Amino acid sequence: VDAAIATFAERADMALVGADSVTAQGVINKLGTTSLALASRHAGTPCYVVADRHKWFPAGAAAPVFSQLKPEVEVWSNPPTGVTIRNAYFECTPMTLFSGIVGEDGVRGPEDLLRQLVAMPIAQVLRCSASGAD
Repeated sequence: VDAAIATFAERADMALVGADSVTAQGVINKLGTTSLALASRHAGTPCYVVADRHKWFPAGAAAPVFSQLKPEVEVWSNPPTGVTIRNAYFECTPMTLFSGIVGEDGVRGPEDLLRQLVAMPIAQVLRCSASGAD
């Protein structure tokens, strides 16, 4: 279970996570990925992302949005007054928390993958700018 991440990170040889998307901002994956990466780092256990090239998102493109909140009722159908429910499925984990990214070409370090994302060609429709006015 997710609550046991810190306990088992100390006993593991390594941790592996998947990715819904790999961006220059980080690895987009299910909620709990950052907790696993942090627990692994604290325990000295390597933590790797497994994601082939079709999950990579070019650095110059507007990042995909995975931060939408889901219905509160999925967490608590009748919370007390004053309690705010935030129900998220995804989070963005900084790439620097991972030991490497495993893909079809082997294992890449986070810095190497960032260089690859910067060098990826992108369609004009996906381009973004600092001002967001493209």
